Amino acid sequence: MSLAHLFRPPNGVSGVFATNDLTAIDLMEFLDRVNLRVPADVSIVGFDNVALAGLARISLTTMAQPRDDLARQGIETVAARIEGHAAGPPRRLTVEVDLVVRGSTAPPYDWPNQPMERSTAGRSA
Repeated sequence: MSLAHLFRPPNGVSGVFATNDLTAIDLMEFLDRVNLRVPADVSIVGFDNVALAGLARISLTTMAQPRDDLARQGIETVAARIEGHAAGPPRRLTVEVDLVVRGSTAPPYDWPNQPMERSTAGRSA
């Protein structure tokens, strides 16, 4: 079974949440090579909102992290450890993320009730 087979409708995976945007973009390129369309056939969401994700050709839906807050918390934590103000096991910090909706996601398609024409060209450049 090929990787492309896992995504083929009507029983294939309809959406993927990638561990980061670059992995999501790589998956988008793979799906394009095997003539599967994003988001018509497969929706993709990345994580970290890199600048590349916002390019018109890519238009990746992603989760944006508060980079400034993460950097500040990291520096404060390291400084506190160095100065001896923080001891013990590492702390787990949680930050809020924002969903940035772009063009790589769509509602799942209802294949049995609404057959769709298949594209053999993939996405245009």
